[in-house]
Amino acid sequence: MTVAQQERPPVISAETAQRLDEYLRFRHVVRSVYGFDLDLDRVARLIEAYPSVWRQFEQEIQAFIVWLKALAANLDG
Repeated sequence: MTVAQQERPPVISAETAQRLDEYLRFRHVVRSVYGFDLDLDRVARLIEAYPSVWRQFEQEIQAFIVWLKALAANLDG
């Protein structure tokens, strides 16, 4: 998703993927460890960063959708 393939741009940037990976790793910990063992500072950092991570992800996905629509329009026309 972060690497361009032939004539397709990356779906999301490496930076966004890295930021999302932190949430994936946290999910793994939550599923594997009891809640009382969670690092509360890490939880607080993830909560605080979430709105900006989501906005960044959403903007990049929207840009990819625009690219897909343009590609589709070129194929139709």
